[in-house]
Amino acid sequence: MKTKLKVGKKDENHKNKEYRQLRSVRTVGQIAIVGVLLVLLVGVVFAVVNDQGHAERNREVSSVEPIPYVETATAVDNTTKNVSENAKKALKHIAKTQSISEEQLEIVNEGQATFPLTKEILWAGKLLDKKSGKVYGAYIDENGNIADFKKAKEKEDKTHKDKYGRLEPALYEKLQDMNSDDKIEVGIWLTPIDSEKIENDVLSRHPTVKTIKGRIIPPKDKTENNGISTSEEAKEVRDEIFEEKKKAYKAKEKPLIDALKKKGFDVDYASIAAPLVFANLTKKEILALNMRKDVDTIYLSRTYEPALDSAVPTIRVPYVQGKGYDGTGVIVAVVESAKNGTSTRVDFGHPNLGHADGGTYNTTMGFSGHATRVAGVIASNHGVRKGTSPGVDILSANSNGTHADIFAASDWALDHGAEILSCSFGSDTDLQIGPLDRYYDHVIWEHWRAVVSAAGNRGDAAGCLGRDNDIITPGLGYNMITVGGTNDANTQHWRDDERYRCSSFNDPISPHNDRNKPEVSAVAVAIESTTTGDGWETRSGTSYAAPAVSGEIALLIDKTGWLKYWPEVTKAVVMATAVHDSYTGPMNGEYDDQEGVGTIVASQAYKTVDNYWMEGTYETASSLPKNKYFYAAQGERVRFVISWDSHTNRHGGDTNKDTLAADLDLYICDPNGYYAGGSYTWDNNYEVVEFTAWVSGNYIAYINDYRFDESYEWLGIAWSRRPTYTFTGSVSQKQDSIQHSFNVPEGTADIYTKLTMPSGTDFDLSVWDNLNRRTGGWTSTDWSTKTDIPNSQYSNYWANPEWVWVSPADTSGTWKTGTYAYSGSGTYTITVETS
Repeated sequence: MKTKLKVGKKDENHKNKEYRQLRSVRTVGQIAIVGVLLVLLVGVVFAVVNDQGHAERNREVSSVEPIPYVETATAVDNTTKNVSENAKKALKHIAKTQSISEEQLEIVNEGQATFPLTKEILWAGKLLDKKSGKVYGAYIDENGNIADFKKAKEKEDKTHKDKYGRLEPALYEKLQDMNSDDKIEVGIWLTPIDSEKIENDVLSRHPTVKTIKGRIIPPKDKTENNGISTSEEAKEVRDEIFEEKKKAYKAKEKPLIDALKKKGFDVDYASIAAPLVFANLTKKEILALNMRKDVDTIYLSRTYEPALDSAVPTIRVPYVQGKGYDGTGVIVAVVESAKNGTSTRVDFGHPNLGHADGGTYNTTMGFSGHATRVAGVIASNHGVRKGTSPGVDILSANSNGTHADIFAASDWALDHGAEILSCSFGSDTDLQIGPLDRYYDHVIWEHWRAVVSAAGNRGDAAGCLGRDNDIITPGLGYNMITVGGTNDANTQHWRDDERYRCSSFNDPISPHNDRNKPEVSAVAVAIESTTTGDGWETRSGTSYAAPAVSGEIALLIDKTGWLKYWPEVTKAVVMATAVHDSYTGPMNGEYDDQEGVGTIVASQAYKTVDNYWMEGTYETASSLPKNKYFYAAQGERVRFVISWDSHTNRHGGDTNKDTLAADLDLYICDPNGYYAGGSYTWDNNYEVVEFTAWVSGNYIAYINDYRFDESYEWLGIAWSRRPTYTFTGSVSQKQDSIQHSFNVPEGTADIYTKLTMPSGTDFDLSVWDNLNRRTGGWTSTDWSTKTDIPNSQYSNYWANPEWVWVSPADTSGTWKTGTYAYSGSGTYTITVETS
């Protein structure tokens, strides 16, 4: 090993031998890791998958003007690629119908659309015209013929209606084993109220309040005001709209309730926030309701259980709290379901939770350790075990675990002003969207509240529940943020983080099978939090990851009040800034989406909100496509996200009434018009593009409406920027290189510095912070390894590439990096990535 003594030739040879031996053991792993890192550095594009539409329809990469590519159009030899027979047919079809040379087209993705009732399967393909920048879609049936997706979908919808009518398939199957007079609890979702009329009527009574359909108009930048309504005025309008909608739901539900009571049936609950009635009915009556025109869908009632089985520093919350934000004034509901039907109540008697007591739905139920721990993750004010947002008010929306009572507890929370609903419970529905998913999507779409749900703990590792990896309901919904879990090994640095092995990740069923859940992750393992009485308890589960995200949103609302009316924007911000990737970070060599787009980083979310790298907009078919300009500096890692909603009151032939009414696409161009990346999923209600800016200037995000079926959409936009640096130079043996300077912004969560050296040489990497503390290998004046920078680690001198990791940085300003050529001379490359 190295010593502080000056080494002679014998020592040098000994070191080289040791280096060669160690390196020979690591070569295969290093090649794999370096390969993955190169891919990541070039630019990752999340969810760049399938195109959608009719076989004859195409979409353009740019709806404004053709996008020139960095590389000029070249003939693509598809014969040398692994191209399927269907892809070859699609190439010929698009080339013929669009009068394009087949050699000019390239297959960029292949997938399939499945229709379970008609048993039809269509090959789906996306083809890129590298000359014009257009993307074309094609579908091919099992006989090899060009197919029409819309007609296939209409056929599936008709088959569904003929078989099930208005019954949820799970309820239909249940009824097959019941006698005519057997009873079962069902949820009856009715046809929609006229929400738009209600909103317009309320707004007509407030002519001076500037809103869009009742929502506060967000400023376009940090300094703009433009006479925008105050948050208090906007809250008054939203509350009034909510009260009027409550009346409309009651009026909508009354005829059904009266009819059921007249027949002697008891109604268990009628929702105040959705057109939904719960009742215990006979099979005969359920089949009769199937014929009522005011009935939309009849759902099977289910039971739900809690999603059971250092976190705050790991997701970089202390930085935001240090800025003076703790969620003060924000109301968060902890929606809880009982496993045994008796204990679901948050114990506000705990000395570190009493300050957050906002009220309890059912005060007759016992205190729950699970609910109290969830509340502690959000609101604990302990000096060390502090929650993410200790200034919030917590509502204990504690249901008894029955289907109807979960809706009732959630309604109660909305009626008491909840701006965020945190759901750490669920049930397995075989990846099919159910009534609870639809309800919470409805809460977001109709009432503009944020909802966060646990992904579930059904991973396939020993000790997990279910072991089928399925996301649980209500985390299958479109509009809420579904949260997976990671394991931070009880350390605040990111070097040892990995996926929580019980965290669910199987995606919901969708027409093209390309929906992605969860959206993000948070720490879920060994969470120490408040429990009943005055104690503390350590548990694991995505139950404790979800409230961390709820708390993060509360911090953002505390920072910028209008976000409470724009859940689409908060979702975009959370996703754009979840840049801690414990799967594919610098020390990992695999990629998958089981973590979502990453683990949340509150300090990055704060920066996005503080810099106004976000926007909330009201879009119609005539306002799209649209361009969004944003600045990025050369070398910055940029993630850009758009998010919109599913509509929970759609009709027509939809087999699932919680569906997307729009398919929006996202693609980015650099200041010179060159393509930087794109995302084109079919079945997600968000698109994410990540790239490295190769030139400074104003980039353009093109948002295109490939499909737009309703009159309007709420759109959330957000992006994050993370500096990266690449330094190259030459150094001679036994000499130090020059020191390269780079800027570490305030609140930087993570710094990863990597040295690549010529083959056959041995260079040592060092990093100096702004206080001149050093971490790294030898220098010409200090023949020892150092880890003087707080929270830092060095790879050791035999590694290739060598790295220094600081996680998190405790200072900001100008840092430096350089290398010492212990053996050999040549050119080196040092890259610095910050988060």
